[in-house]
Amino acid sequence: MNNATKIAIGAGVVIIAGALILSHHPSPSVTYPRHVHTWVSFEVIAPNVQTSAYAPYVDWVDVTSGGNAFKGSPTYAQLHAAGIKVVPYSDPSHHVTPPTTYLNTLFTSADWAHACNGEPVVWNKPGHTLTYINDIRNPDVAAKWKQDGDHLMATVGGFDAMFEDTADDPFSFASPAPPADNTSPCNPVTQADWTAADYIMENAFGYPVIFNGLGSSGGGVSPRSEMLLGPALGGMDEGCDDNYNATPYAISLGTKWLGHRDAQMLALAYGKDFVCHHLQHADASTVTAIRMFHYASFLLLFDYATDIYSTQWTGGTSNVSVMPETLLVPNNPVLPTPTNMNVLFGRDGAYHRLYKHCALNGVDKGQCDVVVNPTKPTSKNPGTITLIEPFTVRHVLKLSGAGILDGGTATIISSSPTSLGSGQGLIAFP
Repeated sequence: MNNATKIAIGAGVVIIAGALILSHHPSPSVTYPRHVHTWVSFEVIAPNVQTSAYAPYVDWVDVTSGGNAFKGSPTYAQLHAAGIKVVPYSDPSHHVTPPTTYLNTLFTSADWAHACNGEPVVWNKPGHTLTYINDIRNPDVAAKWKQDGDHLMATVGGFDAMFEDTADDPFSFASPAPPADNTSPCNPVTQADWTAADYIMENAFGYPVIFNGLGSSGGGVSPRSEMLLGPALGGMDEGCDDNYNATPYAISLGTKWLGHRDAQMLALAYGKDFVCHHLQHADASTVTAIRMFHYASFLLLFDYATDIYSTQWTGGTSNVSVMPETLLVPNNPVLPTPTNMNVLFGRDGAYHRLYKHCALNGVDKGQCDVVVNPTKPTSKNPGTITLIEPFTVRHVLKLSGAGILDGGTATIISSSPTSLGSGQGLIAFP
C-alpha cells in the first residue's frame, strides 16, 4: 500500500498498520456487510435525491406520520421495496396545538394531565408551540395511539415500527408542575408510576415501538429505560455522545461519555435495537475529527444485528446525512461484548476494541483496533495519551468532504501517530 492509495469513502481517522499480535487476514470467501445499519431522520429534513440514490446506504427512515414529501414522493411500499424500513413519528405523551398530525386531532382536553393545583400541565419547551402533557395513565390516551397506528396501516401502508418521541418523561419542561399522583395529599407523580403506564401503553399499542429516551444528552441511562425495553423493539439515545446544549458545540467526555456506553450496553443485554442518534447540524466536512470520535465510540460496543447509527450533519445538496465512515463494519470481536467498560480500558488510558475482520465498503481489510480517548481535560491535564497499540502504526485515513452522496472521500496516507488527544478516536488496521 502506498501514499497514492485512495478510497472514495469515509470520514475520520483509520490507521493502517503492520500486525504484531494477531494474524487474522482478509477472508475473500466471506461476504461482509457494506455498511452498518443506518437511520435517517427524513421527518426532520426530506431528501433532495431519488430513493434509488440513498437506498444502498440507508436501512431505516423516520417519517412524518401522515406520509412524506420526499423527492419522487415514495410510498411506504416503495421504500420497503428499496429495502428501507419505515418508522412513522408519533408522540402520544403530548398534545400539540394546533394539531399537526392525525394523532393530535384525536386528543382533546380530556386527555391532559393536571398538576396538584388543578391546572393542565403544559410542556413548556422553548421553541415549541403550545403543547400539553397527556395523562398516559388514562386508557383513552393509549386507545387513541392505537387508533393512530391502525389509521396509518389502513391509509398509508405497513410500517416497521412506530417512533415514540419523548417517552416516559412527565417532568422535563412541565409547567406549572409535573402531573399529580391523584392521591391525598397531592404530590407529583412518581417516575415508577409513570413508567408503568408507558409500559402498559406500549404493550397495548399492537405494533413494534422504538422509543426515544434510552439515554440523554447528559449521559447515563435513566432508571425508566430498562423497563421500557421490555415491550419495545428498541430505544434511541438522542444526543448520543453530543453535548448539544453547549455553545459552541461540544462532545460528551468522561462520565457523560460512559453514560452513553451504558445505554448501548443495556440495549445489547436485552437484545434490543439501539439507535445512536446525533443531533448536530454542522457542515460534516468541517467536523471530521468529531465524526471519528462519535463513530469510534459507537463501534466500541458494536453489534451488527442490533446497533443503528444516525446523524444529522449537513453539507452538500442531497439532504441525506449518511456519512462514509458507516461503510466501515467491524466483525468478529476478539473479546465478547463487555458488560463493563473497564474491560476495554487500555494501559495507555484509551478504550480499545480489537476485531478480527473489518470490512470497508464490503471488502475485508483484516483485523482492526477501534480506539477512543474520552478523557475530560483539566487545567493540569490536557487529556492527551501516548498510544500503546497491538501493532506498529504506518498509515492513516485522511478525510475530506461530507456525506456519501455529497462526494465525501478518504485517502490512505503514510503516517505514524504516537498519541491521541482528548475527544479523539481512530481505527487501526494492520
